[in-house]
Amino acid sequence: MRARFDAQRAAFRKRSPGFGERMDSLRRLEQSLLKHQDDIVASISQDFGGRAPEETLSLELFPVLNEIRHAREVLGALDEPRGAPVPWQFWPGRARVMCQPLGVAGNHFAMELSAVPQSGSIGGALAAGNHVMLKPSEFAFRQPPD
Repeated sequence: MRARFDAQRAAFRKRSPGFGERMDSLRRLEQSLLKHQDDIVASISQDFGGRAPEETLSLELFPVLNEIRHAREVLGALDEPRGAPVPWQFWPGRARVMCQPLGVAGNHFAMELSAVPQSGSIGGALAAGNHVMLKPSEFAFRQPPD
C-alpha cells in the first residue's frame, strides 16, 4: 500500500490533472461502475448472505452514480475563483477563494460510503483534481471460502 501511495503522490507532484482529465476520470469511473454493475450487485448480495438487487442498486450504486454526475455538473464552477467576504479592518481589500487539488485522497470504506460527500467522496476528490487511492474494507466484497 505504501509503495502505491508514494507512486500516486509522485504522479501528482509532477502535474495535477486539468479540467479535461478530471472530467474524463469521472466519466470512466461512472462507466466502470455501470459495466460492472451486475458483479457489484452479486458481490454485495453474497457478502450480506442474500440481498435484493434493488436494495443494493438503490442504497449502494445509485448514490455513487448520482455523486459522480453531480461532480461532473459542478466541475466547471469549482475551477472558477469566487469572491469571499473581507473583514472591515482589511477594507478596501478583496479576497477570493480558488479551489486547488491537495494531492492524494485515500479512502478505506465500503462502496457507497466512498462516494457520498460526507465521507470524502471519490467523485469530489477527482473533480477537485486529486489522485484517489481507494482501499475497500477487507470485509467488503470478500470472496467466500470454498
